Amino acid sequence: MRIQVEETTDEAADLRRIRKLCAALDRYPATDDALPVEFCIRRRDQSEQRLARGTVAPSAAERLIPELQALLGVLGTVREVGVLEVAERERELAVVGGG
Repeated sequence: MRIQVEETTDEAADLRRIRKLCAALDRYPATDDALPVEFCIRRRDQSEQRLARGTVAPSAAERLIPELQALLGVLGTVREVGVLEVAERERELAVVGGG
């Protein structure tokens, strides 16, 4: 699952938003078939910072995605990332890492 969050000029509000997102994620603890969660913070300078945020139960995605999207409003997006996208991201990281 990828959660993209737009940084604003209100740092306190940004931190509250991220805390609420994390609290929502914590209500759906991971099981053996865990779904990894990644935050993509889009900074005001248009750079991105990616952060791994543990895992959630895949069965919760249908309920969780709309809840997270409501918390983000127009300041971000949430989507379930497919297996091919994960593989592509791993290749990008391997290239950047030189491996």
